[in-house]
Amino acid sequence: MAETKTSPFRKLPPLTATGITYRLYESPTTGLRGMLMETAEPLCSLHVAIATESDTHDWTHKDDGLPHTLEHAIFMGSELYPFKGILDKLANRCLARGTNAWTATDHTCYTMTSAGHEGCLNLLPIYADHILYPTLTDECFLTEVHHVSGEGEDKGVVYCEMQARCARDSRSPLSESHPHTRPTLRLARPPQARENTSGSLVDRAVLSLLYPHGGYSAETGGKMANLHSLTNAQVARYHREAYRPDNMLFILSGTVEEADFLAALEQARARVWDVHTHRHRHTHTHRHVHMHMHVHVHVHMHVVAEGQVGPRSGRSRRAVPTMASVPTTAMTALTAQVEARVLAKGFKREGLPRPWSGAVAPMMAPPREEDLTEHTAHYRGVLREG
Repeated sequence: MAETKTSPFRKLPPLTATGITYRLYESPTTGLRGMLMETAEPLCSLHVAIATESDTHDWTHKDDGLPHTLEHAIFMGSELYPFKGILDKLANRCLARGTNAWTATDHTCYTMTSAGHEGCLNLLPIYADHILYPTLTDECFLTEVHHVSGEGEDKGVVYCEMQARCARDSRSPLSESHPHTRPTLRLARPPQARENTSGSLVDRAVLSLLYPHGGYSAETGGKMANLHSLTNAQVARYHREAYRPDNMLFILSGTVEEADFLAALEQARARVWDVHTHRHRHTHTHRHVHMHMHVHVHVHMHVVAEGQVGPRSGRSRRAVPTMASVPTTAMTALTAQVEARVLAKGFKREGLPRPWSGAVAPMMAPPREEDLTEHTAHYRGVLREG
């Protein structure tokens, strides 16, 4: 497998079907993947497909509707673009009729179609930021999922959508997955008819017997009672576990050059790598500082307790000698003992686990000594005070 000259993406073996060649690319560092289908047509379509499935765990139930709920929350803004509706506004300027998405049993897909390829390529990094780094605020959850109005009525976009779905007499398989299909509503039934009629109950029981585990027996959109008790913390956790770079595929079709597609995909990959590097460096620095100060405090307390610093009688608490007065040999021996105990409790001297399975991510180096100067001075002051 050869590396492309214009981007850090690795070319995978292409696929050919119905006379169309599907070119596949993968980032070795993040696992982000792309697919390009060059077709001779004026419209260009972008699909971001993510493997999502509802299942029961110790923190969620398969009928909580997490895949569908998260789909709605994605459009409420991202870390770089924390504004509701900005995707559609930008899409309209890219000769597109907004953006859309659907949630199926085993996947979620975000879509956009523009006249020409420039619009899709320009919006791809912004779309990726919404999908990978949404805001997921509590206010967004209340508005989009469920809340009780001042009149005591159940409200929320997802809740009302599922309430309307419960009132439908029937749905074809196409209407469940295609976002542009508008099935006929028969509102003569009560709002929760789909969950309570004999046909629906038998259907759910059969699916549960056929698929006791996994999402094929789940109500992907969520049941009414489950949406009542769903929390934003559950949505955020599901996003962390399912919306990973190595679990999604960016698919672009139309009259598009390979170099242009890879350039847009590289912006999304660079954003993923920057966020990963920054967050893990911060975590590693915090862990290293914590271990450094933990050793420092324990050595100081141990040295004072052993009387190697001097008697405390007749001294004020501020007059406790600093670590500089401890003999070098005693300091070295005690530091080695305490550090060994700290490392035995699970602290790592250096290195972090890889961010995603299959990703080739370099291990993080320990922070430089000068980066710890400010923290060290602070903790030495604390020791003198206390």
